Amino acid sequence: MGAWLKTNGESIYGTLSSPFAYLKFGRCTRKGDILYFHILQWPNDGIIRVPMDNKVVKANLLALPKQKITHKTVGKYVEFKLPSLTQDTIATVLKVQIEGQPKITIEDPIPSLGKAANATASSESSKASGAFDGGKKGWVAIEGEKTGWLAIDLGKPTSIGSIAITEAGTFDKFVKEFKLEYKDGEEWKSIFEDKTIGAGYFKSFKPIVAKEFRVNILATSKTPQLKQVQLYFDE
Repeated sequence: MGAWLKTNGESIYGTLSSPFAYLKFGRCTRKGDILYFHILQWPNDGIIRVPMDNKVVKANLLALPKQKITHKTVGKYVEFKLPSLTQDTIATVLKVQIEGQPKITIEDPIPSLGKAANATASSESSKASGAFDGGKKGWVAIEGEKTGWLAIDLGKPTSIGSIAITEAGTFDKFVKEFKLEYKDGEEWKSIFEDKTIGAGYFKSFKPIVAKEFRVNILATSKTPQLKQVQLYFDE
């Protein structure tokens, strides 16, 4: 960690939090007109896409300060082409200087937040919408159930490319099998299947445009309960 901070410390010390609610590839910090993009998930095509409408003055990796990073605007995004290099085991940091304040081009990056929800069966003390309220209440199924689903209605067809899920407690891993689905007409179709969830589950997938999505819990060692679920816009 000491070696990483020696190279990338300016992206941590004296910075402000990210102006972006969500970035598919990682995180961002800010210092004046400088944005530091912490690349945690290296893109397969070597391109990161940032939803902003700002002129880029210059861009470089903190690990390679003399090598300029090329960029171009494509639709709502500024795309940065990363060089071929060994990825940092902690995070590779891209330093970008822009003109003016960050102009975010995605109006609703977390379209599930606060939307209408329903579930197979909820306990008397919880509602399905509690899992989409930003971390305040959560959702608990009826005591004794070992399966169940939690669905969200986004209100209109929306392009979704990532999901974050948190079980009830910091160390809880009661879910043993689940899948994420979307509704196509009257049919629920699978996007992916996985095993445990835990306290910080996050997964990206090929974007799906749909109005309704659901987490379908197929097996659990305890009554299903999810503290938070959020879907993230992507296209």
